[in-house]
Amino acid sequence: MNRTGRTLTALSEAMLATLLALMLGMVLINVVMRYGFGTGISATEELSRTLFVWLTFGGAVLAAWEGAHLGVDTLVERLPPRARLACTIISELAVLACCALILYGTFRQHDVNATNKSLTTGMPVIWVYGVGYVAAAGIGLATAWRLWRAVAQALGITDVQAPPHHTAVEAAAKGEAAL
Repeated sequence: MNRTGRTLTALSEAMLATLLALMLGMVLINVVMRYGFGTGISATEELSRTLFVWLTFGGAVLAAWEGAHLGVDTLVERLPPRARLACTIISELAVLACCALILYGTFRQHDVNATNKSLTTGMPVIWVYGVGYVAAAGIGLATAWRLWRAVAQALGITDVQAPPHHTAVEAAAKGEAAL
């Protein structure tokens, strides 16, 4: 991975760690206040839930760029290399279609979520559901990159760089487990 990729990965990991620390801190403070003092901060539950949503989707984007999502390759590993490459292309197209649906759904609900306020904090709920934009764009870009690599491999173009940490296309070309 090049220097820019390592920097972006480190920044993403730091952001996710910060979200996790904030979430855990809010929950811990609220637990201590409730059991120790008989009171609590009502907004901490909602804010920690929002942070958890962003943590989950942010982690999914990072995992997409690192090629770390789970995959079942029981059938695919038994296929010849060209069929594995075809499965990789079909799989990446399916993921792109899912990203497009998430982006479309988030866009369609944007106005409703931007005008609705949460009960506890009064924060527009687009701060929760708007993560769909980030997830669809981040995962979609990583998938488009992998799709381009697979198509380039199928066309015999060999000078396209691989995305960081992702070896599925190279593995498919070598006859190893691809997905």
